[in-house]
Amino acid sequence: MPDRKTKPYHSRRFPKPGEGADPIESFAVETNNAEYAFYHSGTAQDAELLNSAAARGPCPFCGSPHTESKGRTKSGSRRQRCRDCGKSFVPTSEGLLSYHKLPVKTLNRFLVNVLTDASVNEASKVAKISMRTAVYWLNKAFLALRRYQDTLSLAGTVYLDDKFIDVEASKKVAASASAGLQMPSMNQWNVAIGKAGRTRVLILQGKGVSSDRRLRKTWSGRIGKGCVLVTDGSHAYHLVAADCEAVSWKRVKWDYRHGNQCGELKPINTLSSNVEAWFPSIAGWRGPRRGYRTT
Repeated sequence: MPDRKTKPYHSRRFPKPGEGADPIESFAVETNNAEYAFYHSGTAQDAELLNSAAARGPCPFCGSPHTESKGRTKSGSRRQRCRDCGKSFVPTSEGLLSYHKLPVKTLNRFLVNVLTDASVNEASKVAKISMRTAVYWLNKAFLALRRYQDTLSLAGTVYLDDKFIDVEASKKVAASASAGLQMPSMNQWNVAIGKAGRTRVLILQGKGVSSDRRLRKTWSGRIGKGCVLVTDGSHAYHLVAADCEAVSWKRVKWDYRHGNQCGELKPINTLSSNVEAWFPSIAGWRGPRRGYRTT
């Protein structure tokens, strides 16, 4: 048999049914493949959008403001050249959309689903992309947002709390190999959560319960002076309250058995619940084990 290359096949595109196929099957395949073709159309359609959205700015490689126009690419994107480093760049260089082969509408479809509590697998199916592309785009999004929180500051009425998220089952540490006991302090990530108005900050502190010194280091420089601090009944925030010179510090004690006095913490508890639901869908975690109390 002569060697021949097989036609490339994508997991989100269905093979065409043969002759005499069931009409319902043909309809399902044609509908799916039409949607696949829509989300895999070329990137030339994005040139006008990107050119209008990205004004002439500094060089993404060296930061120099001395740039000049250098024509356009084959896809129609505006090309610029830096006079200092001599490198050419387009509006998407060194950014979330750099080296993208699929149109912006596909990336938008994927990210919107990921940010609305859909798992990576579900979002990849909706956008008709492979899991490899989905993970690649998710990592690029995290890298693009890596320094975003550094510019945020909480002011006014500030709510603070901790959220404990279980690590993956395969990475749990046993306290005793013979007894098979789990160690909660080593098997839970501690995420510090802050909220003030529409500003939200999430900081991974490590594992285990936070000490007062670790909380102080976490929130140093992130809370404005003279704020109103609202936390749970923990005394560990006393250094944070002193550093930000809080006008008042309200410690709301929550009766876990009856749920008393938890209404005042509703803003931060709602955000905490959203974080607890979002992390497992992205990282594949299974959620808290029974017997572990989450705050």
